[in-house]
Amino acid sequence: MGPAVVSSGLEPGRGFPLSLADELAHLSAEFAGLVAGPGRSDESAPLRVGLEREYRVLASGRQVDFGGLIHGLSLGVRHLDPADPNAYWLPSGAAITCDGKEAEVALSPTMLRPGFVHSVQTRSEASQQRLAALLPPGLVMEGYSTHVSVSTPAELCERVALIYVRRFAPALMLLMNGRQTPGLLVRPRPGRTELCGEFVGQVWLRAAVAFAVGSTQACVEAISGRPLAGTALPPEIDIAFEAAKVRYGWYVDRRAFGVDLHRRGRETQLRLVGGGTIGAQRHLELAWESARTALGDRASAADLAAVDQMIANELPLSGESWTAAEIESANTPGAMTLAQGDARRPRQRPGFELAPVMVTWNVTIYLLVDTARGRRAFVCVPSPDARRFLFRLLHGEFDDVINAYLRLAPAGRRLDGPEQTKSPGIYDELAPRRWLLPLEIDPHARAVLDQLSAPIEVFAS
Repeated sequence: MGPAVVSSGLEPGRGFPLSLADELAHLSAEFAGLVAGPGRSDESAPLRVGLEREYRVLASGRQVDFGGLIHGLSLGVRHLDPADPNAYWLPSGAAITCDGKEAEVALSPTMLRPGFVHSVQTRSEASQQRLAALLPPGLVMEGYSTHVSVSTPAELCERVALIYVRRFAPALMLLMNGRQTPGLLVRPRPGRTELCGEFVGQVWLRAAVAFAVGSTQACVEAISGRPLAGTALPPEIDIAFEAAKVRYGWYVDRRAFGVDLHRRGRETQLRLVGGGTIGAQRHLELAWESARTALGDRASAADLAAVDQMIANELPLSGESWTAAEIESANTPGAMTLAQGDARRPRQRPGFELAPVMVTWNVTIYLLVDTARGRRAFVCVPSPDARRFLFRLLHGEFDDVINAYLRLAPAGRRLDGPEQTKSPGIYDELAPRRWLLPLEIDPHARAVLDQLSAPIEVFAS
């Protein structure tokens, strides 16, 4: 249990009476300190990786509109994401929704620590199997696309995405895309970089996740004044990329290099900015060297193995043809999956109950109910603090401060906007949940065109 909270009605250290609003604010600040712990800063926020995989649902070889099926499948809890009324949350923390006609399975973000790649893979496969088991007889699933998201400081998202396109896109396309894949989408999203390519499974999913995380972090370090130790970014490739059409970001076509990257794969000659060329295999080696260094001690040998083997030509790239036996012999299992705390189911603590009412990439918000008095409040937990919050909640470290807050009458403390969701807190009221979502980046078209040609400064190694 945490230290007892005694409500004296006096301002700490001064002896003057506190107003009710001030006392509630003081308890909320005390709660925030307990959640974050000593030394917490935005720079120390843990890296996270998210995964979305889309599937076509087929009947006798023809696609069925999953949007017409989803609400009859008894999938789980609904209405936790105010931006997606179709999303259902499974007990595992994964969300199942529809994107157009396709079914989509989105994992809750995974913290980066050794074993994270295998954790993402096994959780994704379990969620896929769960959805397949719930489909009506006669329907089957076919992979459609894979989206990997990597947490990125909000102020750097656009610059990271542009550097990524110019320096890492060909390497990720070689690792992730098949021979028929049109291209790659790189999207700056609020607090994350989203990389969208071909549907991949097994060893190629592990390679895509490891490379996506390491390469994104390499871009972050290169523009934030923390250059990689002894390893530069890969050289800038001459790419004719374009603005994406559906959501803000950039699209890199397979022919954006003056040649068809997926036709010759490793043997492709890529043009460099400033002149000259580099072989796609050499570009892949340099890109992975940067990404591998950026991962540092957050990755295990098993996390790195798939990309290592592909670069050494011990495993095929996604667009290369090997026999099933050759792939199986090299497709070694990774580290044990990480334990996943289930933040999405209701909890009971002495004196109060809580249940989630909003779950997004950036924040989880819980409804608090005093079981004796019926007093209600809301707890805001930023996603970087989610794991720590759940651990400390289950060990009773918040019991005293939350019960002290609930014993006081409401004073109109309201969670009103996205800026407030960046810090832990307790509130009396909740604004409409859509007001709490960060705005998607949607610049004027002229600004996009200006950025496409503008150089971006990166720090030398």
